[in-house]
Amino acid sequence: MKSCLEPDAQARNSLACASGSYRPPRVSAMKKKLAWVCLMVSPLVFGGAAFCLSNRDLITRANCDRIKPSMTVKEVEDILGKEPPCLISGGSFGGISLWRGARGTICVSYTGPFIWMDPQEDSCILVENAVFTPDSRTILDKIRNWFGL
Repeated sequence: MKSCLEPDAQARNSLACASGSYRPPRVSAMKKKLAWVCLMVSPLVFGGAAFCLSNRDLITRANCDRIKPSMTVKEVEDILGKEPPCLISGGSFGGISLWRGARGTICVSYTGPFIWMDPQEDSCILVENAVFTPDSRTILDKIRNWFGL
């Protein structure tokens, strides 16, 4: 069954096509503003999500495997980042550096004269061993830690 509005709509369309003056209905100004806001905000949202989800953690098993015996402190810092958060001196000829990340901990043991170490001259301090220990915390533990609970 046809509605009573169909013949009028057909007549209007045929008249508009014949006269060439038919215009599509206007989009409201509010809808245009909303479209522009979405267009401007969406790159920020997608960029922020990509930044948050990207793999920025340098403390991984793969990076630990790149650390070889007899590497210098500078070479290890190039792989894992500058200055480990924890440096344990084992006396005048040895020490351990710990790098902690979201996936685990890398423990690097060194041989060399730590007491007389000059920050500019670290070529005499060499890597003896590097070990990666995966983090055993659950995702719930990590969330609690993130919130400080």
